Amino acid sequence: MTSLSIIAEKVKDAVFQLFFFGAITKNWKPEKDKNEFTLLAGFVVEEFDDKKISSSFRCVALGTGTKCIPSSKRRKDGCVLCDSHAEVIARRALVRWMHEEIFKASTASSPKTSVFVRDACTKMFKLKGNVKLHFFISQPPCGDAAVFRVVKKEKEKEEEEEEEEEEEILQKDTKGRGLKRVKRGHPGVTGAKIVALSDNKEDVATYNINAEFGVSEQETNRCRIKPGRGDLTSSMSCSDKIAKWIMLGLQGTLLSPVISHPVRMSTITIGSNEALGDDIVEHIARSSRRAFIDRIPLSLRNKFLNVEEPPRVVVINLSTTNADHQCLLQSFSSATRGKERVSCPTSINWYENCGKQEVTVGASGFKAGAPRPTLEAPLAISSNLRKKHVSRLSRRALVEDFIEKVVPTTCVPFENIDSYRSLKAWAGELGSYALHRRMFLNADAFKNWTKKSESLSDFIVQPRS
Repeated sequence: MTSLSIIAEKVKDAVFQLFFFGAITKNWKPEKDKNEFTLLAGFVVEEFDDKKISSSFRCVALGTGTKCIPSSKRRKDGCVLCDSHAEVIARRALVRWMHEEIFKASTASSPKTSVFVRDACTKMFKLKGNVKLHFFISQPPCGDAAVFRVVKKEKEKEEEEEEEEEEEILQKDTKGRGLKRVKRGHPGVTGAKIVALSDNKEDVATYNINAEFGVSEQETNRCRIKPGRGDLTSSMSCSDKIAKWIMLGLQGTLLSPVISHPVRMSTITIGSNEALGDDIVEHIARSSRRAFIDRIPLSLRNKFLNVEEPPRVVVINLSTTNADHQCLLQSFSSATRGKERVSCPTSINWYENCGKQEVTVGASGFKAGAPRPTLEAPLAISSNLRKKHVSRLSRRALVEDFIEKVVPTTCVPFENIDSYRSLKAWAGELGSYALHRRMFLNADAFKNWTKKSESLSDFIVQPRS
């Protein structure tokens, strides 16, 4: 086993330890009796000792989920959680965790306990030299990374043909012909849809999609929105978002003026299942590198990463772990062949020192256990409604947490900020993140990234009382 494989196993173990045996309780997890599954993602800190000889691994942010809301359900008050895929939930939990760590680094009583250190001259923060960040995903993320060709054994081909005869997925194209869609839920195929912006210059928030009906193979190197039935979402695929995190950093726009150096991943570990096909590990590794790194032009990669190396992608076989664990965390588990898989409707988020896990309903974007609020419900005004419905990872909650914990630690002027849009503009003027983001989105592979209505950023921001 290589040193990289050893690191990947330790990263996976840290996430599994937390999810199955640690702070995450069994409530709201997938139910085996219902043949449910979810996807699991987590960020793991590797911290070296003073001599940098040995290191410890601990999971600091975790998310589960497979759902997202349609564009029509987005709210102008920022109180809904739009994207509940595990990778996105984990990253939003990580941002919340970074707020806490920056606050700790700025206080006289606990700077040594933080993973961040403050520069005496610039007053900005950066990760300590003995800290690395790793990312784990239980299966290839939706979008480009999930598109690859699998060489099947003869027996597997026969089984698949029998399944297709029993259960055909038929759709109609614009000419009314019956077309069979590429079979979803199998390794090598994504349900994410190719996106192209509308020709309507008056409305930049509209776009066209190509669900690839009637094709024998899906296209690669394409920008996609997340999978789903019914009304379209405007949330980009996880493959596209991970590519952005690699190039620009995990910190996002608001933290960019506070953090002197982008927060980057050292490795990305992706779960696989070798029982599903020959050389599947190699296929996933190749497609993931293409989706995350290679489709960005080399000139842009050099601009964004400078002298840094992109994260190393490692694919590990989860079928050698506990069979029940593997079955719960992969949509294409071979342990359930012939049975209909059901995605778990809820999403769990957790980050270090958060107190306890929070559970939301992926299809609504609100906390589990309460009826879905109406679009007119005053969630931003009523503290009772907010406590009952609004996730701590919603856009509004993250912004208010940033203002409460991070803004007091900065030396930059914080004036004339009355909305989330003005807050983003303030942050964009102080660092290179906003410029790099525009450059990233102008690249051919990402130029069709969906544009959201500016009215969604006009909500008033203020610290929570």
